[in-house]
Amino acid sequence: LAEQLGGIDILINNAGIGDFGSIEEMSSEVWEQVIKTNLFGVYYAAKAVYPFLKEKGEGDVINVASTAGLKGGPNMSAYAASKAAVVSLSQSMMAEWRKQNIRVVTLTPSTIASDMSIEGGLTDGNPDKVLQPEDFAEWVRDILKMNRRALIANGSIFSTNP
Repeated sequence: LAEQLGGIDILINNAGIGDFGSIEEMSSEVWEQVIKTNLFGVYYAAKAVYPFLKEKGEGDVINVASTAGLKGGPNMSAYAASKAAVVSLSQSMMAEWRKQNIRVVTLTPSTIASDMSIEGGLTDGNPDKVLQPEDFAEWVRDILKMNRRALIANGSIFSTNP
């Protein structure tokens, strides 16, 4: 795939799942699936892309976690734990890869209107009250446009008036 596309410059790890419920009610299988998808997905994608970025001598990896990974919350233990692990993994990647001119950025958005957040009852998607996908995309674009000498290691974005 890298050859077909002419190389790899940027990896944005934004795929993830959420399954919400109490620790008591959620099955171990579901809990484990959330962890595997959200944490191991980031790990495997980054591990696969790293050699291409290293060979090129620069690149960007943006790992999308969540504010839930910074503070946890009721009925979201698997999701919050998986996103906290993404934050920690990203910090380790940054420490290891920075000397190869690879910027690793950890983003922790609050709720964004998405199928997952709407179906999970986290938001009704009201564009006046919750972040929209284009808000997040604009933020990512601005980070990537920064001069390569600058690195935003991590950042959070919140809805102004939830």
